[in-house]
Amino acid sequence: MNGPVKHIMTSFRNFKIDEILSLEIILRNLGYFLFLAVLLFIYIGNTHYSEKTIRKIDRMKHVLREERWQYMTAKNELMFNTKQTELAEKVKNTGLRELNNPPQKIVIEKGEY
Repeated sequence: MNGPVKHIMTSFRNFKIDEILSLEIILRNLGYFLFLAVLLFIYIGNTHYSEKTIRKIDRMKHVLREERWQYMTAKNELMFNTKQTELAEKVKNTGLRELNNPPQKIVIEKGEY
């Protein structure tokens, strides 16, 4: 074992946990520990909130996709049902018929009405 590795191994052998975790050091750094705990709670809460939001967005995307398909289906049905041949077929039983002549313009002279 050469230089840095030997130094690290010696540091671990001389490491005494009771010196680091003494009551005096813990009480001196209590504010820092509380701050870290608050940050941890905020981080966990933010993670839960973001996952909940992502699930909600995915549900809304699915609903939007379904609504878009319904819109496209209704639009296509409307376009099909409003074609002249379809309308003529539907009103055939009521006695209405298609015009064979183009519409005529009615002209009213100035004093006629």
